[in-house]
Amino acid sequence: MTDFAIDIQQVSKRFGNTQAVKELDLAIPKGTVFGFLGENGAGKTTTIRMMVGLLKPDQGTVKLMGMDPLGNDISVKEKFGYVSEDRGMYRWMKVKEILWFNKGLYPNWDEQIAAQLLKDFDLDPDKKIKTLSRGMVAKVAILSALACRPEVLILDEPTSGLDPMVRREILEKMVAYCADYGTTVFFSSHLIDDIERLADTVGIICKGRLVIHDEKQKVRESLKRVLFRLGEKVASIPAHPGILSSTQKNGEWECILKTPEKEAFEFLKSLNPEHIEFSEMSLEDVFAEYTRFERGR
Repeated sequence: MTDFAIDIQQVSKRFGNTQAVKELDLAIPKGTVFGFLGENGAGKTTTIRMMVGLLKPDQGTVKLMGMDPLGNDISVKEKFGYVSEDRGMYRWMKVKEILWFNKGLYPNWDEQIAAQLLKDFDLDPDKKIKTLSRGMVAKVAILSALACRPEVLILDEPTSGLDPMVRREILEKMVAYCADYGTTVFFSSHLIDDIERLADTVGIICKGRLVIHDEKQKVRESLKRVLFRLGEKVASIPAHPGILSSTQKNGEWECILKTPEKEAFEFLKSLNPEHIEFSEMSLEDVFAEYTRFERGR
């Protein structure tokens, strides 16, 4: 048996002249919460649609719990819950009708979870989907995905467009339930706060390419910011493989170093700076720097 709930190897997908995903390798261990971070259009949704069998990769393989999601075996479909960004549901149905409909699709449907989440989310089962707010529709979608007792929960921008309080309520409830049942969570977002709060591991994707994938703290520490002044005016900092970027503002230089940063730091010291210091970087800073660098490639 594989130790990975999700195993993606060398997956690529192109739409016409657009390379949506390029040679993606991504392995997510069972029982973890993985945050897939990227700008809109970075390739997150295309990756997820290949994961759930809605798109066929041009090359590479995708496995969920060791099985091919493109196969006809219904057993793989029963193992994952999926919430798309548009949270597609029949709007003419009542909440209780949506739940009844989904119950018929999943043999592991848990009535107790469904009933508890109806209460926790303050959902009226007799309300029609079309009468619900965006936040309430998102809650129905999450409820449906959790009540099927999935081994893997896949969420594409689950809190996009929601106010902060609703976002927090949905995500914290989701993670609490998944922790109780050992569910692996894969959720994409461009919202740093959501990733920061909930993810164990983080992957950053830009222009279809996975830039980094590691434990959240290691992703934070993958870059270092160095601030310094030079006695002589220079137009640019010489290129070095350990320097991701360099910018000058008000006579002070800022360089972003890749870790381990020792060689790049020694290189900067060889320029005889008058003053040099390290500055901490947040996950948002790291995301912004990787994205800026990839855009310029």
